[in-house]
Amino acid sequence: MRLKVNHNHKMSEIPDISSRSTNVSSRQRKYGTLSESLSMLPQVTQFMEPPYQAFICPLTKEIMEDPVTNLRKTSRMESAKRGSKNQGGSRIFILRRFRKLVIDALRDLQMTCEGKEYNKVKVREAGIIQLLDRYLTYTSKDVRYELLQLLKTLADEDTDEGKVRSLSFTYYARTLSYMTNTSVTRLITEKHAVSAKLLAKLPHQNLTLNLALVNESIVSEILHAIHLIQRSGRRTSRYATDFLEGLVGILVRFTTTLYEPQMMYLAKNHDLTSVFADLLMKTSSDEVQRLSATGLENLSSTTMNLSRPPQVRNTKFMGSLSMPRSFSLRSSKKKQVETCAIHRGVCSAKATFCLVEANAVTKLLACLQSDKTEVVESALSAICTLLDEKVDVEQSLNMLSGMNAVELIINAVKEHKKESLLQKAFWIIDKFLIRGGQRYAFGISQDRMLSGMLVSAFHRGDGNTRQMAENILRRLDKMPSFSLYMTERVTSETP
Repeated sequence: MRLKVNHNHKMSEIPDISSRSTNVSSRQRKYGTLSESLSMLPQVTQFMEPPYQAFICPLTKEIMEDPVTNLRKTSRMESAKRGSKNQGGSRIFILRRFRKLVIDALRDLQMTCEGKEYNKVKVREAGIIQLLDRYLTYTSKDVRYELLQLLKTLADEDTDEGKVRSLSFTYYARTLSYMTNTSVTRLITEKHAVSAKLLAKLPHQNLTLNLALVNESIVSEILHAIHLIQRSGRRTSRYATDFLEGLVGILVRFTTTLYEPQMMYLAKNHDLTSVFADLLMKTSSDEVQRLSATGLENLSSTTMNLSRPPQVRNTKFMGSLSMPRSFSLRSSKKKQVETCAIHRGVCSAKATFCLVEANAVTKLLACLQSDKTEVVESALSAICTLLDEKVDVEQSLNMLSGMNAVELIINAVKEHKKESLLQKAFWIIDKFLIRGGQRYAFGISQDRMLSGMLVSAFHRGDGNTRQMAENILRRLDKMPSFSLYMTERVTSETP
C-alpha cells in the first residue's frame, strides 16, 4: 500500500530541498549534523514513497516483506505443489498405461505366433528378439509372465542361430531366481505358480537350459522355498501347492542330465536323493509324489556307476615298520567298511544316490497304494532300477519280498489298467518268478484275479504286454490251450 501525496498543497509550501543541498559542502552532505537530518526527515517523508521495509506487522513487530511479492511467492509455491502432484499422478498414469500397452503387445505377438508357423519366422525377421531383450529386467510380474509365454513359443522351433533360446534361457534363469526369493514365497500368486510349472515342463533333456537355470545359489533357494511351503502349508496362498509342484519339477529336470559334471556335483552336494525321498511322504500332492519318484528313478539309474568296492590298503610295507602290538596306540580291531548288498560297493544316499541307504524303498512301495495311476507307475519305474542286471538281483528280491512288495504290486495291477503300468508290474513279477522259482510262484498262482488279468492281457493287450503276460502264464503253468486261445481271439475281433 502506497501513501497518498496531498496534491492540494501549494507549491510554495514545499521546501526547496535541492537549493539547500547545493549550498552544503560535500563534507557536510556526507557528514551532516544529526539535528539537521532529523529536522529534514519528517518533511521529506510526507512526499516520498516509503520503502517496503517500512511495513511492520502489528502482531509480530517484525518488518514485513512486500505484500505483493509475498503473495506472488505463495501463489507460485502452491502452483508448484499442485503441479508436482499432478505430475506424479500423470507419471503413474503413464506407467500404468505403458505397462498395459506392453502386455497387450506381448499378447498380440503370442497370438500371432500361435496362428501359423510362418508367423514365427516373420516375427524373428522383424527384429522382435532384440526388442524383447530390454524387457528382461522389467519389474512387473504381469509383463514377465507374458514375456515368458512368448519366449517359450518362439523357442519351440528356433532357427535364428539359437538367439531365441539363448534369450529364453537367460530370462528363465532370472525368473527362477525371482520366484524363489524369500519375500516372494511368502506371497505366492497365480503368476508364480504358472511360471514355475512352465519352467518345470520345458524339455528336461535340454542341457543348455539346465545349465542356464543353475547358478551359485539357485538350488539352495529352491530347497529353502520348498521348506517354507511345507512348513506353512496352504495357509500362505491357494497357489502354494501349484508353486511347490513347479519347484519340484525344476529339481527333477536337473536329474536328467547327470552326465554333466556340474549337474552331478549339484545332485551330490544338495543330497537330492534324500530330498525326493522325504517329499514322497511329506506332501499331499499327487504330482509332487510322481515327480519325486521320477527323480529317484533318474538318480538310482546311476548308482551302479558311482558305487565302488571298498579300497584295501597295502599293509605289508607298513607292517614291517610298525611297532610291536604291545606298544601300538591303535586299536587291535580293524574298522570294517560296510558295503551295499545290492550294488556290491560302498553306497550312500548323498554320494551314490542309493535308494536303500536313503530309506526310499519303503516309501516307494507305499506309493503303490495311491489312487493315481501316474504315481503308481512312477514308483514302479523307480523300483525297477533295483532289479537291473548290473545289481545283485537276488539280494534285491529278498529285500523286496521282506517288504511285502509282491502283494502290493499285484494289488496295483488289479486297480490300474494302463498298459505302461501293467508292463512294469509284469516285468517285476516275472523277475520274481525267474530268480525266486517256486518260492514266489505258489503265492502268485493262488491269486485267481491276477490269473484272469494275465489271460485277458494275453488276449487283448498290445505286443509287449501280451509277451510279458505269456511269459508269466507259462512259468505258472497256466497258459491257455491253443484252441481256446484262437476261439477267444476270434470272438474278441468280431464286431
